[in-house]
Amino acid sequence: MRKQRNSREAKTITLVGHRFIIDIIADMLKQADYDIQLVTINRWNDMNKVEKKECIRQTDIMHFLVGRRDVRYFAYARFHGIKTINHYVGTDVLWLLRASRSKKHRAFLSNLIANRTFCVCPHLQKELRSIQIRSDILFINHREMPDELPLLPEKLAVYTYIPQHRSAFYGWPLIKRLAHDFPSVDFYVLAHDGSDEKVSENITFLGWQDSIEKWIKKSYIYIRITDHDGLPKAIIEALAYGRQVIFNHAFPHCCYAKSYDELRSELSDLLHKPALNVKGAQYMREFFHPDIIRKNFINMYESL
Repeated sequence: MRKQRNSREAKTITLVGHRFIIDIIADMLKQADYDIQLVTINRWNDMNKVEKKECIRQTDIMHFLVGRRDVRYFAYARFHGIKTINHYVGTDVLWLLRASRSKKHRAFLSNLIANRTFCVCPHLQKELRSIQIRSDILFINHREMPDELPLLPEKLAVYTYIPQHRSAFYGWPLIKRLAHDFPSVDFYVLAHDGSDEKVSENITFLGWQDSIEKWIKKSYIYIRITDHDGLPKAIIEALAYGRQVIFNHAFPHCCYAKSYDELRSELSDLLHKPALNVKGAQYMREFFHPDIIRKNFINMYESL
């Protein structure tokens, strides 16, 4: 049986997803009148059927912060009067696009049963629509925003994020080539220690950084060229700090580049006329300020 909840008792919301995402949302909602339960996606996957059903029965809203296609659990939740949200964030859409027809069909049924289906950006919405899954956009913010935009550094530099174990996926060959073609520009590479790499002298490997604020301030441009993406926190951070962004997905106030020639051309243009990305920073504060994102989440939960 589902737990009995007093009408004056706070709603219980269970967030299922990758740790860094569910922690962000839990922190964002900590002052709201909700009882927040966190379940990492690894923990959810390790649960057996009985444990998953028990988890569902003990909540009011199941919010999956990574798209799921477990039809039986969406159906089980609906039968017991529990609301469900399927929220696609990036790689989950890539897996689905590459999945078999039967898995796509299960995803379609799951989203048909779910009370709401969301994704985090327009290009994911378009990809989902291509496989007959309709979604609304619900942005996620990843950090507070600076009160004032830091000035550009005296020496213009580029920073990028290249996880060492997935460097090709994150466009590392293009970044190395770009650094070679722009020897006077410093390139800061996050999440990579440079092991076994022979690169241009203007590349500095930074490894893992708990905070990248220092490197945002030391840089002028953030480059994000991946095989697939959602709306990563690094894009939001860069724009919020008034930095220029080159991204291989269309997004407001970012320069778009898909091929190496386009990437090289965009970088050259930005270096020729350096300027703060004031419009990008304003856009972040208009649509991604933590107070706005928090309000959107609360309104969404209250509408269910």
